[in-house]
This record gives sequence, C-alpha cells and structure tokens, in this order.
Amino acid sequence: MYIELAGQFDGSSACQLLNDLKRAAHTYSVITVDTAALHAAEPFGLGVFEKKLGLLKCPETHLGFTGKNAPDFIERMPVRMRA
Repeated sequence: MYIELAGQFDGSSACQLLNDLKRAAHTYSVITVDTAALHAAEPFGLGVFEKKLGLLKCPETHLGFTGKNAPDFIERMPVRMRA
C-alpha cells in the first residue's frame, strides 16, 4: 500500500496516519509512506507518531518511508517494523 503525506505533519496528522496504518495493517504486509510533499514535520506530530506507533498490533507489517522527510520518521520507528 502507498500513502502520500502532504502539508504540515502535526499531532492531528499523526493520529490520522496511525489510524490509516492500523486499518491497512490487516490487509497489507508492506506499507510505503511518501513524505516528499510534506512542507514540515513538526516535532509534536513526530512525537505523537513515535509514541503511538509502538501500540499498533501489526507484527507482520513492514513500514517504509520515502521522500525528504523520511529520516525523521524512520528514526522513530521500532526496528521490527522497518521495511
């Protein structure tokens, strides 16, 4: 599955992404999130993402990030989920 993020990544965006990932994890084993269209990844949004990502129950799902903001997300992911 492919998800494209755009605009500002704030706390609300983090919750939306996490909800999308939760739904998709039951269907897809690999999910790619493209961050190229993000203007900024706010620290608060990244913190919400980091804190709640570990709560997702999707042991078989691998998550990958692409785009200029990808490193901000990858460094916050549990190793077990990295694609």
